[in-house]
Amino acid sequence: MIKRRHYLQLLVGFAIACSAASIQARTFLYVSLASDNGLAVYEVNETTGKLKYLRLHDLGTDPGPMSVSADKKTIYVALRNAGKLASFTVAPKNGLLKHLTTVTVEPDPAYHWPDVKGRYLLSAYYRTGKVALHQLDSRGGILSANAQWHSTAPNAHGIAVDRANRKFYVTHTGPNAIYQFDLDPSGSSFKAATRPVIRTPEKSGPRHIALHPNKPFAYADNEQGNSITFFQVVKGNLEPVQTLSTVPEDWDEGGACARLEMSPDGQ
Repeated sequence: MIKRRHYLQLLVGFAIACSAASIQARTFLYVSLASDNGLAVYEVNETTGKLKYLRLHDLGTDPGPMSVSADKKTIYVALRNAGKLASFTVAPKNGLLKHLTTVTVEPDPAYHWPDVKGRYLLSAYYRTGKVALHQLDSRGGILSANAQWHSTAPNAHGIAVDRANRKFYVTHTGPNAIYQFDLDPSGSSFKAATRPVIRTPEKSGPRHIALHPNKPFAYADNEQGNSITFFQVVKGNLEPVQTLSTVPEDWDEGGACARLEMSPDGQ
């Protein structure tokens, strides 16, 4: 079984992977275990919610964030210290991973997101402050050729793409900023939006961002600010409306917001 030091990573991985890894009648959970250089694979009992540990999928280096294709057939893994992105197909009967491609990217890919049509993968780079778009092949594998790069600012940390695949937003903790981009309808390129940057208050640190599934709303968690900000999306631009603390008023024990997810029903 997984050692005690991985429990926190298990909870984070559950939030990331379980919502997107349901395959036919079986559901599998994949957890990045950096100190074990691999992915822990579990089967999820849909009735009880209990986890059954199946295996450790060795990667040979430390994994970071994961994402799953819209059709649930492909998993993408950031190899942060190695500066690479890897793609794997998922066997629906047993959750086994088959390697598709590995591409070399900038150091420290902190987040990535595949579009709903399986055409490209967007990624954000914490250390170098960049955003990239990689094309995907017919199997969902990441291609290194014709990747597009754009420099933003240090600590690029999260990505959200609108349901029309026309706009996306990249949160940056250190600069207290959210960068806005326009996607080409073909999904082959992107460019800075007319209003390229939304500035947030000092020491807020927007880390992750989620969009409402059917309304023009966005939500960002603020790592240093211990808060969540609600935005209205007006003509593609984020307009802050409300910020609420994630800790009590008398809280003095530090902490930091990390992961933010929106439920599929938007509730």
